[in-house]
Amino acid sequence: MRGLKNSEQLLRYSQTLSKTGSWEWNISTNEQQWSEELFRIHGIPVTDKVPDTEEYMRLIHPDDRADVMNAISDSIAANGKYKVEYRIITSNLPALKFMRSFGEVITNELNQKVFIGCSQDITELVIAERSKRESENMLDTVFNSLPLMLMVIDRDINVLKVNRLEAFNRNNSSAEGLALKPGDVINCINALNSEFGCTTGKDCNACILRQSIKETIDYKVEHKNKSVSITLNRNGNNEVLHVLLSTKVLDPNSGRILISIDDITPRIKIEKALNESETRFKVLYNKSVDAIFISEVETALIVDVNDTACKRFKYTRDELIGMTIPDLHAPETRYSFTEKYKKNSTSTAGRLIIEPEEHILLTKFGEHVIVEYLAETVIINERPYMMGIFRDISRRKTSEQQLKEAQRIANIGSWYFDMASQNAGWSDMMYTITGISRDCDNLLEAMRQIV
Repeated sequence: MRGLKNSEQLLRYSQTLSKTGSWEWNISTNEQQWSEELFRIHGIPVTDKVPDTEEYMRLIHPDDRADVMNAISDSIAANGKYKVEYRIITSNLPALKFMRSFGEVITNELNQKVFIGCSQDITELVIAERSKRESENMLDTVFNSLPLMLMVIDRDINVLKVNRLEAFNRNNSSAEGLALKPGDVINCINALNSEFGCTTGKDCNACILRQSIKETIDYKVEHKNKSVSITLNRNGNNEVLHVLLSTKVLDPNSGRILISIDDITPRIKIEKALNESETRFKVLYNKSVDAIFISEVETALIVDVNDTACKRFKYTRDELIGMTIPDLHAPETRYSFTEKYKKNSTSTAGRLIIEPEEHILLTKFGEHVIVEYLAETVIINERPYMMGIFRDISRRKTSEQQLKEAQRIANIGSWYFDMASQNAGWSDMMYTITGISRDCDNLLEAMRQIV
């Protein structure tokens, strides 16, 4: 008797732990019995009577009632086994539970059909499976949306999972599950030229990609952003790709690893073009016939100069760096330049530009240099700087002054007339000879009157 009680107690414990309740339905007499755990699962007091079929159907989610009834009817009709999953609505939490029921129809000693079985609360299992699927879907989304190629590879270097095959002229469906090797997947020319594909070609032993994968599989040596060059076939043409290869051990026991291949070929081409452009700029910068100064926008502090600036103003480069642009000006133009520079440097109207104008600068030894100055802002390392171009016009100004003096001595004036624009211009001596005021705004009409 004690053994029977112990067995019943163990059964109750096991049902509680597994959230499984047992039931029995005598189809002949319509009598039903539930275990205590089955009452608890459905949120029904153990002291209550067992719900009849109609009452129990009201506990089942409306969308699942037909499935449950059909499963019961089929089992009874065939005297067979019964298995169905459905949802119930309970008064206790969680209000919606997921159930899995299984049983069978038997015949008792009175030759009566009896339906016996168990019903298990699988709510936690369903939620866990859904969470797992959601996590897997999220990982798949991330896996497939990353801008680099990812492959999961087994111990035999077979590709188990891969993304971004479109970058290598392949379709995803043609790679997974076909025991392809990485070289087969990316159209490596060594794999294409080999009868049996990747890892079997005459040059495969020297393949850096293969060597790196083998090191990770065999010796657990992981690589990060290893620079590798591989030759692929794209659209029928051989093309050398520069990639960054990374490997990661996923499961030491199974030998599965993750490899990533980041195609940096476009980046290298851009960097090469930028380097070439920078080299050309440096050549033009230093070989320019004009003096060029790079200075801070706010302070006019000189941070770089070209070779012409050093030669023109007779300073070394180290001497000029650290000076300010106003330091180079003669006293008669220093104030006007400083004020205009301040005004432009505080301008917020887009790009800062100083139009060409004349200034007088001093060499290291105090010699005057008349320059035409033009400046605009440039961005260097994400900071704005002023690039000023100083064109030495000293000889031109001397020639202009000599021409004026010659015209004064010879009492000769000069003029020009632009047929296209109808604009005219006179030299100073022309105004003196004709006696016409320099304020005259229609020189063409004035010329007609004196002819």
